[in-house]
Amino acid sequence: MKIIIRIFMLVIFWGIAAYLLYPAFDTWKKHEEGIPRHYSWLRIIVCGYFGIAFLFGPIAGIYDLISPSDTSSNNQTEETKTKDNSDNIEKEQAEQQQKENKAADKQKKFNAKVNKYLKKSLREDQNFFAKGDKRYNYSPFINSIKYTGQDNSDRANVQVNTDFIELDNESKSAVAEKVQGVIGATLATVKDDYTQEEQNQGAGLFFYFGKRAVGHSKLWNSHKYKWYNFD
Repeated sequence: MKIIIRIFMLVIFWGIAAYLLYPAFDTWKKHEEGIPRHYSWLRIIVCGYFGIAFLFGPIAGIYDLISPSDTSSNNQTEETKTKDNSDNIEKEQAEQQQKENKAADKQKKFNAKVNKYLKKSLREDQNFFAKGDKRYNYSPFINSIKYTGQDNSDRANVQVNTDFIELDNESKSAVAEKVQGVIGATLATVKDDYTQEEQNQGAGLFFYFGKRAVGHSKLWNSHKYKWYNFD
């Protein structure tokens, strides 16, 4: 339908072009025959200019309609680029997610290994204390130590019993330091690249009596502790 309309318009434009070009053609013909011209040069130039425009202008429109347009090609190119960029972003996100999953799985396995050693160490220390070895006098106050390290940060949740609650803050801190030593010794055994600096820095400790928080090590110094009132 568009082509039919364009052709119809082309016929009209060519008719106008013929009308405008006629003075120039008529003047040229009479000039060849030696007959004086009937039109001014200004009219001939103006009519000739617009006549040529009406003659060739519609042809370009027909060509654009029949031939594939550069705009369409450019749009397809942009759509292809957009799709490629989207695919690349999705690929990068998938790769990043895969790396994060691998790192999380590795951390989970490491934590499980550390906790296995911590459970064994605490049980042994409690046995030694039961046999009269006062070096392990921290152990009767502790029910469990669970290592929860992540992102190269050493952390642990410590479950305490009612005997620990009865201690004063200074004694609680002394028990906490013993727990720091147990965690440090365990990490030195499990982790090949565990440094003395890391051991001196200590782990972030969080103490609980059941689900109730009892205290924690301070952010700026893991060997300093904040204890909550337990009324």
